[in-house]
Amino acid sequence: AVCRAGASTITELSLYGVPSLLIPYPYATEDHQYYNAKEIEELGGAVVLKEEDVRPSVIVSAVERVLSEAESMGEAVRSFANPRAVDLILEEILEK
Repeated sequence: AVCRAGASTITELSLYGVPSLLIPYPYATEDHQYYNAKEIEELGGAVVLKEEDVRPSVIVSAVERVLSEAESMGEAVRSFANPRAVDLILEEILEK
């Protein structure tokens, strides 16, 4: 996938184990998309490009990397997901 790096996007990518090229929206509040993207990149689940660095040759190179490492990147990004997140949040709320 080639996409931005908002919370919903990161959640979907991680739940389905989709490797990606993330290009964070540079005007997001407190640059949160950049930090979301870097978290996934550090896990090995994505390649991150700043919008200012985007050029056709750079995108081609990044997509080739994602495709060549798709299996390992998919596993890495999946490790970020917690399918039980709602249950854990509800348990925490009900305990208080």
